[in-house]
Amino acid sequence: MRFWPILLLLTLGRLAINTNLRMMFPFAPAIARGLELPVQTITDLIAFRYLVGLIGPLFGSLSEQYGRRVIAIGSLGLFAASMWMIPLGMGYWPLAIGLGLAMFAKSIYDPTVYGYLGDAVPYERRGRAVGFLEISWAGGMFIGAPFVGLVMAWQGWQAPFWWLGGLALVAAVWLWGAMPRVARGTAVAPSLSVAQVLRERPVIWVVLAYILLFTTSMTLMFVNYGTWLEETFAAELGQLGQTLFQGRAGLLGGIGVVTAVIGLAELLGEGSTALFSDRWGKRPFVLVCAAVVTAMYALLPSASHSLPLVMLVLFVLFLFFEGAVVGGLSLYSELVPRARSVVLSIVFGGLNLGFALGSWLGTRVWDAAGLATTCYISAVLTLVAFGLFYWYVDEGGTSENA
Repeated sequence: MRFWPILLLLTLGRLAINTNLRMMFPFAPAIARGLELPVQTITDLIAFRYLVGLIGPLFGSLSEQYGRRVIAIGSLGLFAASMWMIPLGMGYWPLAIGLGLAMFAKSIYDPTVYGYLGDAVPYERRGRAVGFLEISWAGGMFIGAPFVGLVMAWQGWQAPFWWLGGLALVAAVWLWGAMPRVARGTAVAPSLSVAQVLRERPVIWVVLAYILLFTTSMTLMFVNYGTWLEETFAAELGQLGQTLFQGRAGLLGGIGVVTAVIGLAELLGEGSTALFSDRWGKRPFVLVCAAVVTAMYALLPSASHSLPLVMLVLFVLFLFFEGAVVGGLSLYSELVPRARSVVLSIVFGGLNLGFALGSWLGTRVWDAAGLATTCYISAVLTLVAFGLFYWYVDEGGTSENA
């Protein structure tokens, strides 16, 4: 099968995984009510699942040892099982174990897919393919969040887990026949370890710090997103949901719509990455996006009195946040070409650590200091990340030993 249909199937599987990853933030209050647990417990589980993702670099070389096809399909199957465990178990521990296994599956799947892109697409055109794949991240908001809000309102809080597991399984079955097989007895090139990669390319430490700061700053604010909307704009959101869904979805539907607006921003951000990062250069593209994100964090507190204004600031924030993160993935994939999956597993490990720190600290900082302080802390963190990237990270794709 040709490259683009395979990429479409890989993106479909990643859409299921990312929808689960992202639904937990805006719908944490609804899931907490369904399980009769405190919201703080759900946010702590969100932090826990990102900690599980930190073990991803230990398995970063799997797809280089056993082939992209086997590892991609296996991780999708594991994700499907983890989703179905949650509604079957109906309790704290099934939720904790299910979310942890889902994150473990993602920590294997993502480096495998990006390693496949690095193998199949030349560096000078890779931004286009990466931008297409990252549609699955925006799709978790733009498509997944409204879907989750609707099925929760109509079928209960457990329903999205059944649907997402089924979607991942469908993608896995299609990929089984679509992705090229590695012939039996074919030698697989040895891969470098995480320690060897970090020793050979010290700039990866800087990339790791950049990713960690950037994702921590976003999660500090976003982990409180659903609660903040419910407390501040409950009436407006409820009316929005009832208007658009004829009175059936209410508050959950309204939150889903606002989340879809953020998803649209991310979709445009990923589309911009696909269109412009190859033309302008990955490094300048990332730096411009990071500067705008810093400004939006600083502006958000002054916009918090108006739902339309909040939506506008969040739209711009997530539009450029996507460029700041996704725009660098093509660059990172070329830092050590013979160990692409290992490098990308380190990058995604940094993402997971940032999400874990932000999830754990987010509600605590919010409860102690409120919206404004949380946003200003996020702005400072992104400013530091901008400085690190500006001073130490050069454009990739020229030499493995540069």
